Amino acid sequence: MARIYSFKIYNHFNNYLKRYLSNNVHDRSKTIYSVFKPYLDFDERLPNLEKLDDNIKLRGLDINLPSIVTLWKHYKNVREDIVKLEEEKLKIVDELSLIKRSGDEDKIKSLKFAGVNVREDLKRMKTVLNQLEEEIYPYVLKLPNDLLVKKEETLFSNEAKNTENVRDHIEVGEKLDLLEYISPQSYFLKGPAAMFELTASEKLTKMFKNDHFILFSNPDFTRKSIVKYLHLDGGQSLLPLERQRDQQDVDILYLHGGASCLPFACFHSKSITDSSNLPIRYISKGRHYSQSQLPGLYGVWQSTSVQIFIGTQEEFAEDHINKALNLLKEFYQNFDIPFRVIYCKPDVISHSEKFRINFQTYSPIYKQYMELGHLSLYGDYISKRLRIYYSLEKSDKFLHIVSGTVLKIPPLLASLWEHGQALNVVLDKNKL
Repeated sequence: MARIYSFKIYNHFNNYLKRYLSNNVHDRSKTIYSVFKPYLDFDERLPNLEKLDDNIKLRGLDINLPSIVTLWKHYKNVREDIVKLEEEKLKIVDELSLIKRSGDEDKIKSLKFAGVNVREDLKRMKTVLNQLEEEIYPYVLKLPNDLLVKKEETLFSNEAKNTENVRDHIEVGEKLDLLEYISPQSYFLKGPAAMFELTASEKLTKMFKNDHFILFSNPDFTRKSIVKYLHLDGGQSLLPLERQRDQQDVDILYLHGGASCLPFACFHSKSITDSSNLPIRYISKGRHYSQSQLPGLYGVWQSTSVQIFIGTQEEFAEDHINKALNLLKEFYQNFDIPFRVIYCKPDVISHSEKFRINFQTYSPIYKQYMELGHLSLYGDYISKRLRIYYSLEKSDKFLHIVSGTVLKIPPLLASLWEHGQALNVVLDKNKL
């Protein structure tokens, strides 16, 4: 039994996509776009700019907050001027309807002239507003989520095993004829390694399904505009598929696989869920694609992974995290490898995360901890951008989201091999 992981498939699909798009004539007049207008909460954050500035510094972001504040205030002033002009226009219409009855031609001409001027001013101000929106939206959308700083860095840890006589996992896998490693973009799992990939991911999926998670089958791609809105990882690790449509347009889809937060978020975009149906709990098992500079199986670009997605009310979010955390600790402790659970530092998490919990194993070969999976609290950051609501007592509120790629098979395999674990024993011991 063998499972093939090769980015020749990725390149083939990219070429296919280009041919498909080139064979479909693009008519701008027939192009249909679904418009997203994110909710910008900058007004809510303005009273505490010091907190926002500290947040930006802790994350190590290059964001000029004072210039954004200045631009935002100008934008708000223009919006207020438009509201005043709209009110003036309505006032003129009302006065004109009254004056027409009196037959005062001079007054009528004066009001009509004033109405023309107001309409011209409105047209000009709306043009300015549109230009300001195009300028300020990207800046405001780059602002990070509020940090929820955790003082306790390590949540759980077991001792690293004896690191003497360890061997590189690539060497072990190839010697046992369980792995053919060509590059981070192309590798093959064979025999018990391929069986472990299927059964370990299935076992974790069943554990979550037993906890009332719904199994989901997700699309592998998301459009560039959504990726830019959400800032889940800055888009740096995602794999782009693009084609120049004409001098103005470029079609760009990002390949992330079904084990990703992106398709879950898109599924619920522009939606309202009744609070009686909360929490929303989904799980997806499938491909996960991302670029990496890590060595060996720790940094392959394609892996079988498990993703969870939880949508709930703010006051219950951390309860769901703790419950998922306990389930994941139970799963990972089935394997006889060094293992720890930590809070990530602010400068390594994405703009969209309030905090991230990492599940890590120690590599004695590379003498560092490597990620096996992670779980993140996003709060209402995603929901505000994609307009994801829940209804409670006749009012709509933004859904709070917890999500994460909680298992990636290749680094788990790498750790098992580096620590001398025979896969047939692991499969039998854990009834995989």
